[in-house]
Amino acid sequence: MTLHLFLTDLARSKYQGVCSHGVTPLTRTSSGALQFWAPEGAATTAHSLHARTELESATKYSVSTQRHSLNATLQILQLPKSNPEICVAQLHAVGSGGSNPFVMVDYKSGKLYVMVASGTSAQASFYTLLTNVAVGATFTYRISDNGNGTLTLAATSGSQSMSYTVAIPKVLRGVSGHFSAGDYEQGTVSEGTNDGGKVLFTALTQS
Repeated sequence: MTLHLFLTDLARSKYQGVCSHGVTPLTRTSSGALQFWAPEGAATTAHSLHARTELESATKYSVSTQRHSLNATLQILQLPKSNPEICVAQLHAVGSGGSNPFVMVDYKSGKLYVMVASGTSAQASFYTLLTNVAVGATFTYRISDNGNGTLTLAATSGSQSMSYTVAIPKVLRGVSGHFSAGDYEQGTVSEGTNDGGKVLFTALTQS
């Protein structure tokens, strides 16, 4: 099992008040995997309506000018009831304030898709990586900044495999960027103390 979890590269974990909600937001299983729990109705950041438990990389790099990748193997164990969606990875750029990343990898109702923001007032672009991925099924994703003005977005699950190479918005090239990964649940209203998002990571590395 590979579960580096950024190791010394990890500066902080963002629990956003989840601890005070009466549950443990991040636990290591007997096999060494990490389980993320973000209950619906827990505290949020100033610019978000949704609770999260994430690991945020301390490593900053120059977007589009350096090669940098995030790779993960994971399972969605539980979805929030009011909106069955969880963001499992983000690539932030300076100016986003850490709450408006320009790349987001989301799982919703069996589909894994990626949103790439334009960096301007123009609409974001969306790319479907996987479909019909059941809760509890294992899948992988990869976000790679190729260092040449493009991103590679890839995922696999069983016999499914999809990859896109897309342009990085010009306004974001050369700015400081960093990854985060975990459980950023997208529920809209709490439907009980057991409502929220739960994700199990068995591998998580950046390079």
